[in-house]
Amino acid sequence: MGLGNVVSGFLGGMGGNAMIGLSTINSLNGGRGRMAPTVTALVVMASVMGAYRLLNFIPVAALAGIMIVVVLHTFKWFSLGMVLAAVLPKTLRDRLNLHRKVPRIEALVVLVVTVLSKQTNIAVAVLVGVSICAISFAWDAGHDFHLTESLSGPLAWASRGSGADLLDSNPLTL
Repeated sequence: MGLGNVVSGFLGGMGGNAMIGLSTINSLNGGRGRMAPTVTALVVMASVMGAYRLLNFIPVAALAGIMIVVVLHTFKWFSLGMVLAAVLPKTLRDRLNLHRKVPRIEALVVLVVTVLSKQTNIAVAVLVGVSICAISFAWDAGHDFHLTESLSGPLAWASRGSGADLLDSNPLTL
């Protein structure tokens, strides 16, 4: 995994698993090029493979503080207003100057996934969220579906009966 993260760094990406928080810290501290993720991956690989005994001396409170800072910087605070605007009527949104909003179904999905990830696990929560979004999309797409009939075009004969009688009368339709 460490080698995969190093290769990812050389290609300009940021490795997986615990590298997400490190990616945020890199970006907040000005790391924009390929060097930042590469060095991060190398340090994580060296720490896990060789300096793991030194990791025991890092206080848990320091690690918790770093993770709190990462969470505070990762969370998109403007999304709270957008979710709030999804449940408010238009007149109240105009009065509070909330112009950006997410669809109500997406606000519901955010709430359901948040609650389910706490009650069960994140895999079940994501599966339920994707299912709700898929059902919502199918419902919306069903309302927008319009069927028109046309007798012009090369495949018009296929919509009437078996098509055998049309083949006999007009062989050029194939």
